[in-house]
Amino acid sequence: MLLDDHSRQQSRLRSRTAKAQQTDAFQYFVQAGAFVSSADAEGQRAKLALGGYDPVISQREQEGKIIYRVRLGPFDSKSQAEQIQTQLKTNKFESAL
Repeated sequence: MLLDDHSRQQSRLRSRTAKAQQTDAFQYFVQAGAFVSSADAEGQRAKLALGGYDPVISQREQEGKIIYRVRLGPFDSKSQAEQIQTQLKTNKFESAL
């Protein structure tokens, strides 16, 4: 009986360890703005950089227009991205995951 309990405990421990070692299958970004003007995007990037962040600007075509997105990341887990999003909110920056 004790051997059975020990085996079950070991199995649960291995399962928890395996889950903890798994990485998220996605990469996450936190977007801190989307602008039609590259100058506006650069201004937001500069504000974030002054706050200690390392944002990048990417371009995307949307409805025939170029949109400049100010983003942070990539992050390997959703929880990392959410942590940055919370920090941004605390510092009065709006953002989206």
